[in-house]
Amino acid sequence: MCVALVVRRAPVVGVVFNPVTEELYSAVRGRGAFCNDRPIHPSYVSEMTAACVATEFGAARDPRVVADKIRVMHAVVLAPVTPAPRAPRPAPRAPRPAPRAPRPAPRAPRRGLGASF
Repeated sequence: MCVALVVRRAPVVGVVFNPVTEELYSAVRGRGAFCNDRPIHPSYVSEMTAACVATEFGAARDPRVVADKIRVMHAVVLAPVTPAPRAPRPAPRAPRPAPRAPRPAPRAPRRGLGASF
């Protein structure tokens, strides 16, 4: 299962869930990609023919649809590799202020001499 948000033809957010392996892949442009909340990173191969590329063709078995998908995958695998710009790291968070010291418990009123008990 997968879902993506594309704004002006540019992917912004993507999520893929594999129910068999219970892996949830997610990515946000400029913030990185994750698998089950663990950061993941692309491999830096110099040629697509050395990369592992996976896809699925869906349920359609129309020869024209399958041929079109194979043509696109062929173009992807043979495309020149251009290094992706590395996203800037988010600015570090400001340190939290030190917690306040707890207030002392109120004292019982003092009783003077001659006070009744």
